[in-house]
Amino acid sequence: MSKRRELEEMVQQVPEVVGRYTKLMLLVNDQVLIERTKQHEKWGEQRHSYGDWLTILGEEFGEVCEAMQRNRGWGKKTDAQDLHKELIQLAAVASAIAEQVIEERGLTS
Repeated sequence: MSKRRELEEMVQQVPEVVGRYTKLMLLVNDQVLIERTKQHEKWGEQRHSYGDWLTILGEEFGEVCEAMQRNRGWGKKTDAQDLHKELIQLAAVASAIAEQVIEERGLTS
Protein backbone atom coordinates (compact mmCIF):
# COMPACT_ATOMS: atom_id res chain seq x y z
CA MET A 1 0.00 0.00 0.00
CA SER A 2 1.31 3.45 -0.87
CA LYS A 3 2.18 5.94 1.84
CA ARG A 4 -0.43 8.30 0.43
CA ARG A 5 -3.16 5.67 0.65
CA GLU A 6 -2.09 4.90 4.21
CA LEU A 7 -2.41 8.59 5.10
CA GLU A 8 -5.81 8.86 3.42
CA GLU A 9 -7.07 5.86 5.37
CA MET A 10 -5.57 7.22 8.58
CA VAL A 11 -7.44 10.50 8.11
CA GLN A 12 -10.69 8.54 8.20
CA GLN A 13 -9.80 6.86 11.50
CA VAL A 14 -8.33 9.63 13.63
CA PRO A 15 -9.88 12.45 15.63
CA GLU A 16 -10.86 15.46 13.54
CA VAL A 17 -8.01 17.64 14.82
CA VAL A 18 -5.38 15.12 13.67
CA GLY A 19 -7.23 14.38 10.45
CA ARG A 20 -7.42 18.09 9.63
CA TYR A 21 -3.63 18.45 9.72
CA THR A 22 -3.13 15.31 7.68
CA LYS A 23 -5.61 16.60 5.10
CA LEU A 24 -3.66 19.86 4.94
CA MET A 25 -0.41 17.93 4.40
CA LEU A 26 -1.99 15.92 1.58
CA LEU A 27 -3.45 19.05 -0.01
CA VAL A 28 -0.14 20.93 0.05
CA ASN A 29 1.81 17.94 -1.25
CA ASP A 30 -0.73 17.52 -4.07
CA GLN A 31 -0.25 21.18 -4.98
CA VAL A 32 3.54 20.78 -4.96
CA LEU A 33 3.25 17.73 -7.23
CA ILE A 34 1.00 19.66 -9.64
CA GLU A 35 3.49 22.56 -9.70
CA ARG A 36 6.41 20.16 -10.13
CA THR A 37 4.61 18.64 -13.13
CA LYS A 38 4.08 22.12 -14.62
CA GLN A 39 7.76 22.91 -14.17
CA HIS A 40 8.74 19.64 -15.84
CA GLU A 41 6.39 20.33 -18.76
CA LYS A 42 7.83 23.84 -19.15
CA TRP A 43 11.54 23.11 -18.66
CA GLY A 44 11.89 19.37 -19.21
CA GLU A 45 14.13 17.26 -17.02
CA GLN A 46 16.38 19.61 -15.13
CA ARG A 47 19.80 18.59 -13.91
CA HIS A 48 22.02 21.40 -12.71
CA SER A 49 25.07 21.93 -10.56
CA TYR A 50 24.17 22.57 -6.94
CA GLY A 51 25.41 26.13 -7.36
CA ASP A 52 22.92 26.69 -10.18
CA TRP A 53 20.19 25.03 -8.13
CA LEU A 54 21.00 27.38 -5.27
CA THR A 55 20.54 30.34 -7.61
CA ILE A 56 17.16 29.03 -8.80
CA LEU A 57 16.08 28.25 -5.24
CA GLY A 58 17.25 31.68 -4.10
CA GLU A 59 15.16 33.37 -6.77
CA GLU A 60 12.07 31.46 -5.64
CA PHE A 61 12.83 32.23 -1.99
CA GLY A 62 13.13 35.90 -2.92
CA GLU A 63 9.63 35.79 -4.39
CA VAL A 64 8.34 34.28 -1.15
CA CYS A 65 9.98 37.16 0.73
CA GLU A 66 8.42 39.69 -1.66
CA ALA A 67 4.97 38.18 -1.15
CA MET A 68 5.41 38.30 2.64
CA GLN A 69 6.47 41.95 2.43
CA ARG A 70 3.51 42.77 0.22
CA ASN A 71 1.15 41.12 2.70
CA ARG A 72 2.50 43.55 5.31
CA GLY A 73 1.99 46.55 3.05
CA TRP A 74 5.67 46.78 2.13
CA GLY A 75 7.29 46.27 -1.21
CA LYS A 76 6.60 47.45 -4.74
CA LYS A 77 3.73 46.85 -7.16
CA THR A 78 5.99 44.51 -9.15
CA ASP A 79 6.61 42.23 -6.16
CA ALA A 80 5.09 38.78 -5.95
CA GLN A 81 1.61 38.91 -4.45
CA ASP A 82 0.43 35.36 -3.78
CA LEU A 83 2.33 33.92 -0.81
CA HIS A 84 0.74 30.49 -1.10
CA LYS A 85 1.59 30.20 -4.80
CA GLU A 86 5.18 31.29 -4.20
CA LEU A 87 5.62 28.79 -1.34
CA ILE A 88 4.34 25.96 -3.55
CA GLN A 89 6.76 26.97 -6.31
CA LEU A 90 9.65 27.09 -3.83
CA ALA A 91 8.75 23.62 -2.54
CA ALA A 92 8.52 22.29 -6.12
CA VAL A 93 12.03 23.54 -6.91
CA ALA A 94 13.32 21.90 -3.71
CA SER A 95 11.58 18.73 -4.87
CA ALA A 96 13.37 18.89 -8.22
CA ILE A 97 16.69 19.17 -6.41
CA ALA A 98 15.78 16.18 -4.22
CA GLU A 99 14.94 14.20 -7.38
CA GLN A 100 18.42 14.88 -8.71
CA VAL A 101 20.05 13.89 -5.41
CA ILE A 102 18.13 10.60 -5.38
CA GLU A 103 19.12 9.92 -8.96
CA GLU A 104 22.78 10.74 -8.33
CA ARG A 105 22.84 8.42 -5.33
CA GLY A 106 21.41 5.62 -7.45
CA LEU A 107 18.36 5.28 -5.25
CA THR A 108 15.93 4.91 -8.16
CA SER A 109 14.97 1.51 -9.42
